[in-house]
Amino acid sequence: MEVVQAIKQSFRDDFNGSDIDTNIWDLTLGPGMLCTVSGGKLNIDTGVTGNSETILLSKNAYHFPSLLYALVSLSQRIANQEFYIELIDKDNQNRCGWLLDGTTATNGKYFNQNSGLTTTSAASTIVTTASNTILEIEAFRDDVNFHSRTLNGNRSNSYVLQENVPDPAVQYYIRIRVKNTGTPASSTTFAIDAVSIMDITDLFMEITGGRGGLQQLNLSQLL
Repeated sequence: MEVVQAIKQSFRDDFNGSDIDTNIWDLTLGPGMLCTVSGGKLNIDTGVTGNSETILLSKNAYHFPSLLYALVSLSQRIANQEFYIELIDKDNQNRCGWLLDGTTATNGKYFNQNSGLTTTSAASTIVTTASNTILEIEAFRDDVNFHSRTLNGNRSNSYVLQENVPDPAVQYYIRIRVKNTGTPASSTTFAIDAVSIMDITDLFMEITGGRGGLQQLNLSQLL
């Protein structure tokens, strides 16, 4: 049986040039933070201002099921800092994503939120963020899958959340978020080399058994 993905909409930003493309992104820059584009990377420097937050939000919206991919790295992992790669609705009530916090480069958390109710994992093993790491989010109607891997490697850490799955009936935006939850000891650089997303259309097929029994399968859940 051949499984085919039908793409409704796709997007990729490799952060070429010398500035953020304002046709693609809305930027809210936090006090004491710096956001630059150079060498094909978006670099967000946290600074040391307590409770400061920078948000990069896509202007285009996407539907579930979707696959989000981000190639990222962190210059260090220290206390009082959070780094997010998220899919979020316009009302901030439904979202899913990766959270990088704490002091261990091989730890990450993943989360779902539905109508304001959130389920967040404990710290889980991921590929080290000290070098280029790919973080993926596969958001389906019944669960969300989270993966990490090296640039040219296979998925080495995969997790699934079925609690508080975001509402599949609404549209979602890509959000990159950096937050100082307190006053960090020093500034950290969050480097994003590329961000990509594709809407994966639900494809259904019917299988007829030898005695005429029918079974309907959602192919996107087989991917």
